[in-house]
Amino acid sequence: MSVINQMLNDIEHRENQQHEQAAHKLDYLQVKEPKTSRGWLLGLALLLALIGGGWWLLPQSSQPSPVAITQQALPSVPAVIIAQPEVVKSDTAQLPAAVIVKAKAPTIVPVPIIETKSVVASIVETTVALAPKRAPSSLSIKPVKLTALEVAQLKYQQGLKQQDLGKITAAQQSWIQALQVKPNLHNARESLAASYYGANQITDALATLEQGILSFPTHQSFSVMTAQILYKQQRPKLALVKLNSPYSRHDSSDESLALAGSIAQSLALWPQAQQNYQVLHQRQPHHPKWLIGLAISLDGQGKAVSARDKYQQFLRLPDLDQALSSYADERIIQLERHIETRENNGKS
Repeated sequence: MSVINQMLNDIEHRENQQHEQAAHKLDYLQVKEPKTSRGWLLGLALLLALIGGGWWLLPQSSQPSPVAITQQALPSVPAVIIAQPEVVKSDTAQLPAAVIVKAKAPTIVPVPIIETKSVVASIVETTVALAPKRAPSSLSIKPVKLTALEVAQLKYQQGLKQQDLGKITAAQQSWIQALQVKPNLHNARESLAASYYGANQITDALATLEQGILSFPTHQSFSVMTAQILYKQQRPKLALVKLNSPYSRHDSSDESLALAGSIAQSLALWPQAQQNYQVLHQRQPHHPKWLIGLAISLDGQGKAVSARDKYQQFLRLPDLDQALSSYADERIIQLERHIETRENNGKS
């Protein structure tokens, strides 16, 4: 920044000196017309040289940068005084061949202030324009090898999208391909079996689930879905067999226990129903459905006192279903009568 300011000061100083010299020379100049044509040409050349010298004092710039000068900055702008000659012909009687050149009033031409930021910005723009352009980086595509699980997941998601679009056959093919790559992708198998059942392809649905039960016996969703399909197909006993007594396993899901208890109750297999509901009641003591199921299974076995107690316990729960509450109230009345009759007869 100091170098640029120094340059501007030097230019201003030189222009002021040249201006003073030119103003002094052009203050008053009288040129007599020479007698010969050669002399006249010489005089004219001298006159043109002096006029040209005045223009030489103007700032030389082929392409001046536009600079906005505010009104506040004008008083401090350095000026160059240029004397422009005025040609006045004398009276023809006195000086027939003389030409008098007088100095005209000086004209003040403001010298534009070159801002440092403009100069620096111009240099930066020029440098950027002249800088060699880098060649664009080439695009390279590298194949990514997916794992078997990733491929199976892609096929599974593809099947879901096809199912949403109503393309059931295409969705089934996508899920089959997913299972071929990853047989333990259980979501794909469940979706495939459900789509078969929805399309009334019962045999295909049961075969798909059966293969899952044999390959992955600990995955209980396959047996639950199989039992549900069989129960709806009016085959409750086989459905209960497929559930394989879930009350006897500590890791049985609540869904398998509830379904087994419900099917056993529908078949009047009260002890088996009691065992399933008993496990559920132990896991969730305040669940109303497990408690009423246990009470009904005890009631079915003729265990009047235990059944009455469970019904009463059930009625103490909040937000009960009205129909179940009415049924529990009715059964309590009947069971108490039965108990009273037995006590009167001397039976425990």
